[in-house]
Amino acid sequence: MPGLRLSRSTAAFEIDQRADGTHELRVPHERGSIVVRPTAPGESLLPVYRLNYDIFVNERGMVAAEALPAEMQRTQAKWDRWDEQPTTHHFVAEHEGRVIGHMRVIDDSAAGLPTEAFGFDLGEHREAQPLREISKLMIAKGYRGGGIMAAFYWHVFQTCHVQDGIPAVYLSCERALAALYGRIGAVELGQFVHRETRSMFAAMRVAFCGDYERQFELGARALRAGARAAIPSAA
Repeated sequence: MPGLRLSRSTAAFEIDQRADGTHELRVPHERGSIVVRPTAPGESLLPVYRLNYDIFVNERGMVAAEALPAEMQRTQAKWDRWDEQPTTHHFVAEHEGRVIGHMRVIDDSAAGLPTEAFGFDLGEHREAQPLREISKLMIAKGYRGGGIMAAFYWHVFQTCHVQDGIPAVYLSCERALAALYGRIGAVELGQFVHRETRSMFAAMRVAFCGDYERQFELGARALRAGARAAIPSAA
């Protein structure tokens, strides 16, 4: 779908379908065009791990460097057991070839999901359906705001709902950021103390509706109304 442009009041991007069938989104930004795409098979994730370290260790101080393994401290890169699993799908945002954002989508497996491993029980939800989690959505300082998060979410919607028919995804975030995810209709399931960062997190669920644009409209409406009800699923 070369040249397709999706516009909202807060974001606009163009979508190109690549030769391998995946999609590359181009988001306008004051620093220049940002490309948001899935990583290629075999592509090095080291730039992602270094961005993770830079944000969570250097900038935010959510994890102490000395608490990490020596190799992570030496390379200034942070990763975990889900990053290299074949059931994990990585997406990156790039500016002039440099990774400035990342998101991963994790299928349920014997390893469980990060939200559960770090302190919140999703057991009752697992009984109803296989689970999938959005994780490690991060954007470098200086690039936050605008359409990058919306472009990442387009990939979530396309991959999970349109292609795989999954009715909902899960995520966890700092409690203060819950309203941000509310823009896409995420509903808080509960709060917990994150075992790694020792800070208060919210566990959330996003139920897909039938249309990407409508997802944002319904999310914004729920936030304005202070509603906790989920965005309705597609009929």
